[in-house]
Amino acid sequence: MPSGVLVIKRGDLSTGLRLLRAGFDEPGAAGPAPRHFTSFMADALGRAGQVADGLAAIEEAIDRSEQTEERWLIAELLRIKGELFLLQGAPGAAGAAEGHFQQALDWARRQRALFWNCAPPRASPGC
Repeated sequence: MPSGVLVIKRGDLSTGLRLLRAGFDEPGAAGPAPRHFTSFMADALGRAGQVADGLAAIEEAIDRSEQTEERWLIAELLRIKGELFLLQGAPGAAGAAEGHFQQALDWARRQRALFWNCAPPRASPGC
């Protein structure tokens, strides 16, 4: 799966998505690590024009996070969900995206994930 993420980061979405999907089919792919890779897959699906599939993948990851109470990645999952809503471009998408971005920031603050406070334009001096 990490090779799929690397390929996606280098800009080859279709090959990266194929590698990620193959990784999810491997035995023992359940658990927190695949959830992290799901976030990359959902983002790449959206950028590849497969927004509905990206939303389905991110929603599944959020649901699993809630069910298992493993919320270490929830802020990032919500941020990606907001980005996917923007890509969808449906009426009201900007408002829905803003809601997800705010939820992501709220989770990050609760978890004291200081990285999220370093994004412009409100970058804190310690970033």
